Amino acid sequence: MGLTNPVLWVAALTLWVGAPTGADLQAAHADTLAVLTGEVRAREYRSDGLLPGAVLEVRQGGAVRRTVADRDGRYTVRGLASGPAELSVLHLAAYPLRMGVRLPASGQLEVNVELDRRIIELVGVEVEARGVAGLNRPMAPLREVDRRSPGIGLRALEASSGMAEAGLASALPGEEARDPERVLFMRGSAVDARMVLIDGAPIHTPFHAAGLVEPFYSEFLGYSELYLGGAPSPYGDGLSYLVDLETRPARRDRIRASAAADGLTLSGAAEVPLGSRAGVLAGGRYLHGLQGTLFDSSSFPYRYGDVLVRAGGELGERHALRLTAFGNREGVRLDMLPDEPGSGDDAHWGNRVLSLRHEGEVGPLGVQTTISTSAYDSGLPVHWEDPVLARGGSDRARIATELTFAAGEGRLRVGGALERQRIEYRLDALDRSVGVESVTPEPAAMETTGTGLFVEWEGAINPTVHLRTGLRGDHYGHEGRLRVAPRISARFVLNDRAALLASGGVYHQPLPTPGLRPGGDEGMELEGPLAWSPSLPVASASHLLLGLEQELEGAFELGVSGFVKRFSGVGSEQIERSRSSGAELRLAREGERLHGWLGYHISWYWMDEGVQGSTRFDGRHLVSLGLEGSAFDGLELNATLGYGSGLPLTSVELTSATADGPSEDQRSGSQTLSTEQRMNTGGVTTPLELAPEDDFLRLDLEVGWPMEPTLGGRSTRLRPYVKLLNALDRRDALFYYFDQWRGDRPDPLARTPFMPLIGVEWRF
Repeated sequence: MGLTNPVLWVAALTLWVGAPTGADLQAAHADTLAVLTGEVRAREYRSDGLLPGAVLEVRQGGAVRRTVADRDGRYTVRGLASGPAELSVLHLAAYPLRMGVRLPASGQLEVNVELDRRIIELVGVEVEARGVAGLNRPMAPLREVDRRSPGIGLRALEASSGMAEAGLASALPGEEARDPERVLFMRGSAVDARMVLIDGAPIHTPFHAAGLVEPFYSEFLGYSELYLGGAPSPYGDGLSYLVDLETRPARRDRIRASAAADGLTLSGAAEVPLGSRAGVLAGGRYLHGLQGTLFDSSSFPYRYGDVLVRAGGELGERHALRLTAFGNREGVRLDMLPDEPGSGDDAHWGNRVLSLRHEGEVGPLGVQTTISTSAYDSGLPVHWEDPVLARGGSDRARIATELTFAAGEGRLRVGGALERQRIEYRLDALDRSVGVESVTPEPAAMETTGTGLFVEWEGAINPTVHLRTGLRGDHYGHEGRLRVAPRISARFVLNDRAALLASGGVYHQPLPTPGLRPGGDEGMELEGPLAWSPSLPVASASHLLLGLEQELEGAFELGVSGFVKRFSGVGSEQIERSRSSGAELRLAREGERLHGWLGYHISWYWMDEGVQGSTRFDGRHLVSLGLEGSAFDGLELNATLGYGSGLPLTSVELTSATADGPSEDQRSGSQTLSTEQRMNTGGVTTPLELAPEDDFLRLDLEVGWPMEPTLGGRSTRLRPYVKLLNALDRRDALFYYFDQWRGDRPDPLARTPFMPLIGVEWRF
């Protein structure tokens, strides 16, 4: 192709500019007292017209001096002799300019130039994307992808333990229970049922709910996508929203390792190449909480640990294989029974995931197959006649395949998935040395199979409209019916700096309801052993999302979106349907040394219940603000501010039936999905109507000072850091507890106080 290719021409020009010539050396010994400076612009180029990267050449006789305009379009050429000179300005986006100038005997001459914009048409350029793993994902990690993404940041504020989606939160006695003496409230609700995928494997809440460590391994992420609505057809579940996370492959140039420790956490990671075509990436984190114990006489209430391992490599030139294993375990000490210290009334939950994925090409087809298994288990204390632990868990095995090939001006994706899911509930004694006679010890289990098929086309209709449309069908074995889910999304390019997005679709997701009640029978008297009567209804939702993405002046990026959602089959049997709408604002700016973001999310929620169609209203809003980068030479800064209010709470009633309790007409209805409800107790309000402090303000500040010492002839990176957690108020308490014998309103449990931390990170 020679240098007729514009990209090669620019590369050759850059190399040529940087090479000194003999004339340069002669000019260096001349009478170099004059300085030529100024600004380079181009008509109708960007919003400010500045032309960074322009090459300027000053020629005086046989002497030539060159420079390149900086990011602000400014240039300076020093060491020039007085007298006439020829100035030439070159840039790929403008027509070249040549002009004569006369330099003074000494001092500075300012010459501002303006070029005519030039548009170069590239004809016949073809870009081919290969489906082989490792080629379609960045080899190096995305820089702090989770902390800098306002979308994930906002939703991470709503992160719950996953018990609401697993059904355990709504399991405990409610619809037939009497006025509650004790009620446990926890964050999360079925209407926020999410789907989180790690390398194609479904998982419940991989994010640490207390937020004392990063939500996920940011440096291990190669790709992340948040769908507030209108997710593509290959995705099945995700009733409210969906998060797709993919890990990156290990770098293969050398062995890398890192370790970090502070007063709360320990972490470590390693990357090991296996030849030139494969590698292993592994890391783990552990929340030891030693410093939290020093600041408080009681033991640290949080427990957390996780581990991630990814191994993969290329099988020839057109195929690749990856294996991912992930596990996490989290717990919170609740101390709801002060008269029974050490009773073990802890809430806990955790995941285990194993995913095997093959990506490759077979002729013109792109092929992707994922085999995964995932398990989730959780436990929540119940104060019935005897203290017991209600346990719930699920096991999922899944195989999914997808074929991609060219179709017209776009690509066609066809595929499907087979899945088996088993859900089990049981009751255990909190004190294992004492037998429990007030519960039914036999576990209750449900099992279902799911089959999903999809077809989707994506491509450009014209230069300004990009369309993605598809159809998905899901069949659930326990239900015995086919559910159809159409999806569509369109992107309209308004100009070179703005685009409009519109998407919509239908979604289905099984949401278990364990139905824990006396005797296991809804019609039995309240007295009797506690037992399960689970069910697995399939909830549905429809989404409509509108969004605007725009680049503003000053390197700002703006994103605005609004959504409307309808739900059915969510919550108790009295709820006929529910609706949700809201808006989200995202503003970010990339600077040379600092970058920051601002996100704001507000949503409303309605529930229509009962034959009279009464409506309950609920709302929430979330704010996320962040700044990170290098504030001063050698000093790194990371600050995040979050505020939330009106986040959903689900109630879990922890009371036993007594013979002298309220009459039948005073029994209360269970509370789910709403921050404030009035229970059916003759005008008695729920504890949440007693104005708990359910809003929160959190500030995290981290300052680090990186150093690069050489150890054993090898460069390393040592970074001491100081963190301040919850400096303004507190983090949101995941659990709230109401006990009528303690007070008249719910109290937050396991709330994290202000905590300074000193730590060190070492990379080698």
